[in-house]
Amino acid sequence: LRGALSGSAVRLAGAEERLRAFQQREKLIVPEEQAGQQVKRIALLDGRLDAVRVERDALARLLELIGQRSRGGKEPTAFRQLATFPSLITNRAIQDLLQALIELETKRSALGVTRTENNADVQQYSNRIADLEQQLYRTGSQYLESLDQQLASTSHEVRILTDTLAALPGSAMRFAQFARDRSIASEEYLQLTKQLKLAQLTDLLRKDKVHVVDSPRVANPDDPAFPRRGVQLTLGAILALVLALAAGLAVELWSETAE
Repeated sequence: LRGALSGSAVRLAGAEERLRAFQQREKLIVPEEQAGQQVKRIALLDGRLDAVRVERDALARLLELIGQRSRGGKEPTAFRQLATFPSLITNRAIQDLLQALIELETKRSALGVTRTENNADVQQYSNRIADLEQQLYRTGSQYLESLDQQLASTSHEVRILTDTLAALPGSAMRFAQFARDRSIASEEYLQLTKQLKLAQLTDLLRKDKVHVVDSPRVANPDDPAFPRRGVQLTLGAILALVLALAAGLAVELWSETAE
């Protein structure tokens, strides 16, 4: 039993080590719960992906429309339409550009009361306003690029999660096999431990029941072997005589009583 228990301990340690190594390699602890969490993450990313795709397509159409209305940049005032886009209207950079445009147009309008459009100061304001409108358009284009990057990174993450989820059933099967091997080895080890303890207890109880009454002695060669026949015959005759006398006395007493 001790040998079997030692071998079982080695098998149990091997099964536990294989299970631990598999969990570390596959990053798998509770397959069912992890699969559920994976599905939730994919659903969340799909929702985000759809939102980014819709926003990206809407902004791309708006930029294309603004490009047509600006006639290749000859009418930069069309670029201000970007400020109406829902995601850009709350953008701090867009708000700063619009505020700067409003201030410059106010100053140009005030200057235009006394000066013509060909005036150097008026031209300077006009050029500055055109630059800000071009910057507004570039900001919209840059935001479109950031949406493209978000779209690509989110799509890549969804693909990775989907591939991981597709491989999860196989990993879960391997996890179950390793866990089963560990359970079997553990059960075997426990059963052998119980059997060894029971055998040790039985052996201990058996030894406790054996007591030495008399120490062994070597027989004396001069002493006749037991029983001694002469003595036994004499004692038997005396005993028979006593029994006969007792029986006779009993009969005599019974006869007297009967008369």
